[in-house]
Amino acid sequence: DETGKIKPDAPQEQLYNLGTDPHQTQNLVNSEPEVVAAMKDIMKKYSEAKHAAENGNDVVMAPTTHTYFDSGQGEHPDGPQYEVIGRTLTAQKVHEFEPIPDNFTPEETKRVLGCQAQLWSEYFFNWSKVEYMAFPRTCALAEVAWSPKEGKDWGDFEGRLNNHLKRFDALKVNYRRADGTPAVTELMGRGE
Repeated sequence: DETGKIKPDAPQEQLYNLGTDPHQTQNLVNSEPEVVAAMKDIMKKYSEAKHAAENGNDVVMAPTTHTYFDSGQGEHPDGPQYEVIGRTLTAQKVHEFEPIPDNFTPEETKRVLGCQAQLWSEYFFNWSKVEYMAFPRTCALAEVAWSPKEGKDWGDFEGRLNNHLKRFDALKVNYRRADGTPAVTELMGRGE
C-alpha cells in the first residue's frame, strides 16, 4: 500500500524461496524471486535485510528483539507451565517495533513485504500454552504491521486492546493477562 508496509497484491510466485539471514542473504542476486526473513540483525541496523533489498529481493522483517513470541512476557506465577526461553518480550515492546528501518531508501522500503512473529514451540506442550504465549502480543504486532509509524500510540492501543480482550474472553482464548496469569487455564504444562 501507500505506506510501503504491505504488498497485498504480491504475486504468489514471490512467496517461494524463503531464506533467513545472515548466511542465506550473502549470495542473493535478483535472478529469481527470493524473500528473506530478516530475523537476527537489529543491532547492525538490519544490514542483512538492507543487503537483500538492495539486491532486489523482498524482505519480511522478523527480528528476535521484537517478534520471537517464545520469549517470556514479564512477571508471571511460579510453575513449570510458565517455562520459556530466557529473554522478555512484552506486548508494549512488540508495539514499539518499526518494520521499516530508518536506513532504507524509498526503493528498499518497497521491498519490505511486512513483518511476522515466530512462535517456536519447544516449551509449548498444548494449545493453551500457545494461546498464552501468542496473545495479546499478536494483537500488538498486527497493529505494527497495519499502522503507519506516525499513527502508533501505546496508550490508545492499550485502550482498544482491553475491548478486544473481551472478545477473547467470549471465545475462551487463553491469553496472558496484564498480571501474568492465563485468562482461561493454568493447565499449560507437560501432560496437561
